[in-house]
Amino acid sequence: MEFHPTIKNIFLRMKSIENIEHEGIVESIVSSTVRIRIISASACSSCHAKGACSAADLKDKLIEVVNPNSDNYKTGQKVIIIGQSNQGLKATLYAYILPTILVIFVMMTTYIITSNDLLSGGIALGSLIPYFTLIYLARKKFQKSFSFTLKPL
Repeated sequence: MEFHPTIKNIFLRMKSIENIEHEGIVESIVSSTVRIRIISASACSSCHAKGACSAADLKDKLIEVVNPNSDNYKTGQKVIIIGQSNQGLKATLYAYILPTILVIFVMMTTYIITSNDLLSGGIALGSLIPYFTLIYLARKKFQKSFSFTLKPL
């Protein structure tokens, strides 16, 4: 099967995007863990009219990076934090896609059994509590699979 050249180019570009990089500042260093503060900016935040608009938002995020060479970094130092792009897809799967599928499945199943809209909607939303509790309890495992590397700026 041969793809259209434009579709081929899109796949080639997607394949070439392997790393996501963000600039950050070292917040603290505890043993081999470096805590990095990154500023996540919306598209509006770089606009020249952001002072007159309330839509511009900047959010600080703290990311912990386990780095055996943590002695090479100092508090306040600017660094680049690097993550693989497939980690973003995996995070989207766990945070958005699987919960949505769970809610739809539970809602449909409960409605088939009870024929009660309110009850099926409530139970479906309530099914998110054990889901996100499990995600929280498995956070150590997720920390190992969602790893970042550092590079001095």
